[in-house]
Amino acid sequence: ALFLYASVVGLTTGCEGNTADQIDDGANVRLCSASCTLDENDVFGDCGAPFGLGANTVSGAIGQGSAFIAELIGTFVLVFTVLMAAVHKSNGSGPNAAPIAIGWSVMLA
Repeated sequence: ALFLYASVVGLTTGCEGNTADQIDDGANVRLCSASCTLDENDVFGDCGAPFGLGANTVSGAIGQGSAFIAELIGTFVLVFTVLMAAVHKSNGSGPNAAPIAIGWSVMLA
């Protein structure tokens, strides 16, 4: 996520103070819409991190309980994968497959 954030951090520099009509590319309009707030005149302002990367709060579209359940399930998947792939004696695949399984579980969670 840090690499992705570093690669797109400068994408919202042209958003603040402009409307959707003033931005020339449709992809940039969608990026600004996803990352910036709109005021009453439909002018983009207060652009945060692109795509909400690095946000440490729950989105307004997701409830606190749903976010807790999602984190709980993701943590369970990660811990279960580490225990079964790297710690369990009879995992059947040897120690070489553990990093691959753990990497996939981190990506999914």
